[in-house]
Amino acid sequence: FSKWTIRELNFLLEGRTAEALRNSATPNEVVPKIYWELTTPRLLTMEFLEGVSLSKIADLVETGRMDEVRTLLPNLDVAQGCRNLANAILHQFFVVGLFQGDPHPGNIFLRNDNSVGFVDFGIFGELSDYERQILAAHIENIATGNIDASFHYYAKLCFPSDDTDFKKFEVEAKSVLRRWYLASKNPDTPIRDRHMGKYSGEMLRVTRRNQLQMSIDTLLFWRSL
Repeated sequence: FSKWTIRELNFLLEGRTAEALRNSATPNEVVPKIYWELTTPRLLTMEFLEGVSLSKIADLVETGRMDEVRTLLPNLDVAQGCRNLANAILHQFFVVGLFQGDPHPGNIFLRNDNSVGFVDFGIFGELSDYERQILAAHIENIATGNIDASFHYYAKLCFPSDDTDFKKFEVEAKSVLRRWYLASKNPDTPIRDRHMGKYSGEMLRVTRRNQLQMSIDTLLFWRSL
């Protein structure tokens, strides 16, 4: 908690993170420019970003007020904007390895040209090439139903302790992964029961219950994804 709070309060670090993400952004991803001549450890000055927060867009869409969305952003195609968002985030995770670690709907903007804008870079994660390869292999194998291989890669990101019962961890983890795969394959399963967050949360509880640990950046990956 102390480590991350100190990082969030260092605006030079936040500015450097924003600049790195800006330099590696996809064509439909916008990260504000940092004005370094007006930035200090206590003051962050960045480019003003035109757009509407995803939280507001979601509220309007979910309450049937698409006319208000069209008033705010006449050229917005919500589906295309969300695809651009997914592509930008996956690019950060699996190509760049540096990602915005707090992507809640208030920190994400949809723009009139369907591009997606990110703000607030106080929390960020970094993944090595090895970690990105392992995470990609885990996700690819769960998507194709190879539960044994999926668990194999997931376990590579965990650090056992003297109190770890690895066999029990394997049995419990594979049970969660199997339910995740079966739910995702059944179109009649309610979305809340197919949602990745439900199963990634269960996997973290299984990991914790069996006395294994993960790196901070791996935990942040699951939280952010």
